[in-house]
Amino acid sequence: MTRYIDSKDTNKNSAHVGQIKTKETLLINIGTISISATVIDIIGDKKDIIKISLYPPVCVEIGETVAFSRRLGHNWRLISWGQF
Repeated sequence: MTRYIDSKDTNKNSAHVGQIKTKETLLINIGTISISATVIDIIGDKKDIIKISLYPPVCVEIGETVAFSRRLGHNWRLISWGQF
């Protein structure tokens, strides 16, 4: 992953975005497609690379930008973005 989006807002309704964990379900947006993914492994010296299992499988080009969302409360919130 390239970047983490963190809430620095002092609003009491805002939630801190924690680290991604294994076996966590994320919503992945690739272009106009939104699909469910499960985190299989987190690797790298800085824990900045994740392996995910997509359901259903999709075809993407190497270098394509993707967005990662996590369920916070009742809504999906953007937490990060990266590239395949």
